[in-house]
Amino acid sequence: MKTIFYINDTPANRISFWHYVAFLITLPFDYFYNQLVVVSLALHTLIHIKKTVLPVAFRRVPFVVMLPLLLGILGMLYSSDQAEAAKLMGRQIVMVVLPLVMSFNGLNLYRYKHRLLQWFAAAGIATILYLYTDAIHIILFYHLPLKQLLSPAFMNHNFSLPIGLHATYLSLYAALSFIVLLYYFMRSRDKYHRVGYAIGLMILSAGLLQLSSRAVCIALLIMVNGVFPFMVLAGRVRIRFIGCVLLLSVMVLAGISQTSVFRERYFSELRKDVTDQRYNDELTDPRMARWSLAVDIVKQAPLIGHGSGAEVRLLTEAYFTHRLYSSYVNAFNAHSQYLSMAIKTGLLGLLVYLLVLYDGMRRAIRQRDTGFAAFMVLVVIVSFGENLLDVNKGIFFYSFFFSFFLLSQKPQSAGDQATMKPVPSLLI
Repeated sequence: MKTIFYINDTPANRISFWHYVAFLITLPFDYFYNQLVVVSLALHTLIHIKKTVLPVAFRRVPFVVMLPLLLGILGMLYSSDQAEAAKLMGRQIVMVVLPLVMSFNGLNLYRYKHRLLQWFAAAGIATILYLYTDAIHIILFYHLPLKQLLSPAFMNHNFSLPIGLHATYLSLYAALSFIVLLYYFMRSRDKYHRVGYAIGLMILSAGLLQLSSRAVCIALLIMVNGVFPFMVLAGRVRIRFIGCVLLLSVMVLAGISQTSVFRERYFSELRKDVTDQRYNDELTDPRMARWSLAVDIVKQAPLIGHGSGAEVRLLTEAYFTHRLYSSYVNAFNAHSQYLSMAIKTGLLGLLVYLLVLYDGMRRAIRQRDTGFAAFMVLVVIVSFGENLLDVNKGIFFYSFFFSFFLLSQKPQSAGDQATMKPVPSLLI
């Protein structure tokens, strides 16, 4: 027990470490808790910061994480909806606060990287178990058959409803936790630890299927089949892993296609989404129809866009004109971060966002950082179907983990490496 909770560091760094743990544990829940932890960590950092380390800390600040917010501020200057833009900038201010606080805080993130990621994975597993427990409790209370667990009433947003979190964002956390545990499973030589990792992987897999986020599942398939084996494994182990994972992926897809509720969610709804015509018996509008209208809006101001805050107003007007009444009533945004950037700040803003993603992926590959690569793949893929940087939980996910992986990279100089050895994993 002592090895799990004891941190061999200064009192200030111990407090910082548990601030990070608190942030990761509360990430799936109401964003108020994340805000509270960030404010507390910022105050703690200010109290213990030393003037002599300021120049070094300033050089470490990952300014690339802040670029989407800086673009939004520029877009606000010529926006016709400055009140809405101010609300968005208020949510996105954490893109500046977190990178700065994490840079100036004295905790060595490279040293504690593995421990923090394990805490994050454990929190993801605990959250999925809680949601399954809640769902089974409801089924037993109303004397429903257990097979109702695999029904729309307990899938996607309905599954994550007890914690008030959008299914896609909980899926993001679960998918990143999955890659973390898979890495430790492949690296561990202790059979008891491997059993523990395997159980965690099964729980997260079940949760991902239950949450049914197509974008996250596609990103996870790409990561597991195409990125993970080439970054982590080599030789015959890599070949065997690719063969096993491909076979398992085919079996899972076959099982999904043979289960009516999964087939409807993963295949039928996807097919409807990529068409631009709404069926008469459907209450929702296909995303392709909404994306087509978003592209038309981008064409009206292709270079610098319409300004921050204008996206929803322009889209709702287009929804009403084109009779997409469900999207109009719900005031849907573009449901694509790429289109959202293009509407707000034009093709120039979109290009900057793409460069941010490219820079992150380049650094992850250069460092052979599996967790960082998984994070970037998730952001790239989910950005096709969600306004990731418009929602509090997406903003916290992007800001924290982008900064975390950049600040926890392996030191370059031999002298730094000698003084910044990572603490051995708790479970390996």
